[in-house]
Amino acid sequence: DDSQWGGEGYPVFLYIGGEGPQGPVSPHLFMYELATEHKALVLALEHRYYGESRPVPDMSIGNLKYLTSHQALGDLARF
Repeated sequence: DDSQWGGEGYPVFLYIGGEGPQGPVSPHLFMYELATEHKALVLALEHRYYGESRPVPDMSIGNLKYLTSHQALGDLARF
């Protein structure tokens, strides 16, 4: 969400999605309030097993072996 962003030189906030599809950042979140205050750009990152970003064709047990907190943290580090 760049509606509050002040442009180059202003902060970027990373909003990490939960266990569901990632939607827009709600204006009711404290992070949104901080972004407004600091004129920050807000980038929302969807977990790869939820929403449209699934890396596998189905949710079979064999395909769930990478649905771990370790893998999710690794994804964040690479982002």
